[in-house]
Amino acid sequence: MNYKFLFTLVFCSLFVLYYITLIVVQVDDITVFSSYYGDACNIVRQSKWPTFAVVTRQEEGPFTFNTERLTMETCGYRFMYSQRWTLEHRPLVGDHIHLGIAVSINGHQITLRDRNMTEHIPYEDFHPTCNNPPKYAYTKKWYHTGVHTHCDNIVHVHPWSAPRKLRVTGREVTLAMWFESVGIATHGNSIRVPGYDYKDNWIMKYYVNVTDQYPVVITQDVEEISNLWLVDHHGFIKLFHGSEPDKSLDVLGYYSKSRLGGKYPSRIK
Repeated sequence: MNYKFLFTLVFCSLFVLYYITLIVVQVDDITVFSSYYGDACNIVRQSKWPTFAVVTRQEEGPFTFNTERLTMETCGYRFMYSQRWTLEHRPLVGDHIHLGIAVSINGHQITLRDRNMTEHIPYEDFHPTCNNPPKYAYTKKWYHTGVHTHCDNIVHVHPWSAPRKLRVTGREVTLAMWFESVGIATHGNSIRVPGYDYKDNWIMKYYVNVTDQYPVVITQDVEEISNLWLVDHHGFIKLFHGSEPDKSLDVLGYYSKSRLGGKYPSRIK
């Protein structure tokens, strides 16, 4: 009997079996099939936006837990096993990015500041029946979301600065959050900037990078404007009624930070 041939045959058979064996990985509600040679990048690519995707796995013990996060820069050569992962998106806690913005009405550019976080709300349809009622219906208290401005026409995004239970991250980091921070209000397809009345027919143009010649989004739909994802460091937003404002390159002087390993990702290769 040729034992050498038999050994080689068995070894090769086991190797092929090992190579083609599928493993099951759960990513949120999605089941992903991979192999022992597959790495975490297979999971990151399940996202529609893998550039900004982060997969997270939590290791729990009887007294505490820690969290492992992997991005497209750190997922390579990280073998996957039958585990449960969560798919998240930037910006996350540990990120700090900046986008430029120009808000203008009839050619007049408006520099906005963070609002007073307490706001008295006037009465609407129902008026008070109590004695000596206050001049307002109630007081709304806003909170810091980590999306704000320094009156520099820059949108600063850093989720870590919001209280832990109130942090908003990923696809929920939208222009609407910045609107709340500076006191811009929307109603239907109208926008009200502090100091002005509600106006229709606003236009938003969005540039992935302030140096881009053409915008990637042009819309007059206020819902689309509000839901703009604030994810691109050095992106630029034009929001105007009437004459279109110029872009400012000032945002290029602002840095980005990432504490998840590697540089903060960009759509620009």
